[in-house]
Amino acid sequence: MGIERRTIDHDHAYHVITRGSNRGPLAWDAYDFESLSGELDKAATRHRWNVLSWCFLHNHYHVIVRTPDGGFSDGFHVMNGTHARRTNRRHGRTDHLFRNRPRAYELGSEAYLVTALLYVARNPVAAGVCDDPAQWPFASYRALVGAAKAKPWLVAEEVLRLFGSDMDQARIEFGRLVRSGHLPSSDDEWETFAFNP
Repeated sequence: MGIERRTIDHDHAYHVITRGSNRGPLAWDAYDFESLSGELDKAATRHRWNVLSWCFLHNHYHVIVRTPDGGFSDGFHVMNGTHARRTNRRHGRTDHLFRNRPRAYELGSEAYLVTALLYVARNPVAAGVCDDPAQWPFASYRALVGAAKAKPWLVAEEVLRLFGSDMDQARIEFGRLVRSGHLPSSDDEWETFAFNP
């Protein structure tokens, strides 16, 4: 494994946000979303990440991750680089796809983690791409509520334990809280919250 290029506490979870260059698209269609999802699968598997939540939208994405075995910088570097090369070739682009390296917010408390989990799950609704988070296939929400199979690296049970000890009831409570909407309503508002939890 490579050397970390930023200080990451491997015992803590981080809310990672990556944007398109000039807030432009990272994905134009289902093929592009599948490409990005496949790269997350490869990075999480290779580096043994514990992913707590993820959501891909047209011009940005969110991943909540813990990297107990390292590989944070290497994983995101390869994930974004491979997706960018594939997507640029496919769409005849030559410019940078991603604006900068991912922004990573350390989630230092359980309350902060819960807020981030709810925010990421609700993000497709806040972005206006669907009316219900269960309608958006390019996110972990469906797996967390039991409507889709979870990838091995998605630590769904760990996430759900934050919402109750009974897994069925925890899924219901998680879904209820996501739908309640008492969260930051935009990524700019989230970033303000992230620096002032």
